[in-house]
Amino acid sequence: MTRAVTLMRDQQQYGEQRDGHPWGITALGADLVSLQQYDVSISLKLPRTPENLAAGNFMLDLALLSPPQSSMMGANTSTSLIAHSRRPAILTYTSPLMDTAHTLARMPLYLIGWQREAETLHVPMFENIEFARGWRNVPGSLRLEIQSREQMQVYDVEVRFLAKFSGLRWLMYRWRLLSFFTFTSMFWSVSMITSTIVWLLLSQYWGSRVEGDRRMKSEKTEDGDTPIKEEYDEASIKNEDDAARQEEIEQTTNIAPLNNETEEAESIRAIRYDSDSGRGTAFDGYNILGAQRRRSHMSDLPES
Repeated sequence: MTRAVTLMRDQQQYGEQRDGHPWGITALGADLVSLQQYDVSISLKLPRTPENLAAGNFMLDLALLSPPQSSMMGANTSTSLIAHSRRPAILTYTSPLMDTAHTLARMPLYLIGWQREAETLHVPMFENIEFARGWRNVPGSLRLEIQSREQMQVYDVEVRFLAKFSGLRWLMYRWRLLSFFTFTSMFWSVSMITSTIVWLLLSQYWGSRVEGDRRMKSEKTEDGDTPIKEEYDEASIKNEDDAARQEEIEQTTNIAPLNNETEEAESIRAIRYDSDSGRGTAFDGYNILGAQRRRSHMSDLPES
């Protein structure tokens, strides 16, 4: 951050004409922040006039002032001093012979206006200065004064605040493109990995719940006492009655049944079993029809 300072002089004091030291005040705005280190320096552009050369060492007085407070009437009150520094400065000395040779060598540049007989001084005023937390501790303006025994002539004055970053701030400020691609890739990778992990956990959780519901439904179906409706047709009931009568006759007469009769009884028992297992299907009618045919065939055989 750079701020230009406009210098002025106190021309009158107690009604008398006198030359004071040049000074100037400029506002800093809201560019400075607390808990951040700064290097503060002054860039001073001076012409190489006899007065400036004769001044020798001169002093630069820099004061950092707090923001003004507002009173009940809305007018600004006085400010308080936050930091103060005084540093010496001097123009570079050159002998008359070297000064003449330097001027002759740069004469073409002076004639076309590309250079001027001036020198720029860079004077450090604060190193690693840090402001405490709170808006009252951050400077809102500065005051610069050039103190010399001679009347100084000045082309331009600038006060520079250089923020000293460290750690991640320094990396992002010095290597902007590399930091952009690196941190963007890291953010994308972390987002994808996190989304994948969350998706896997949710899928496993919901999958286990669905599997548990299916298992509970199957257990309820197996353990349920749902009555099964049994249907009997008239033919199967009649065959069962005939088989029961035949068994009673055999038991009362104690006559061993013939082979055909034994086969008929066994077929009737098989019909009963098949009618229970295959009831409602095509096998039911088929078994009954076969039993009737065997009975009619046995009745047609001559008695021995």
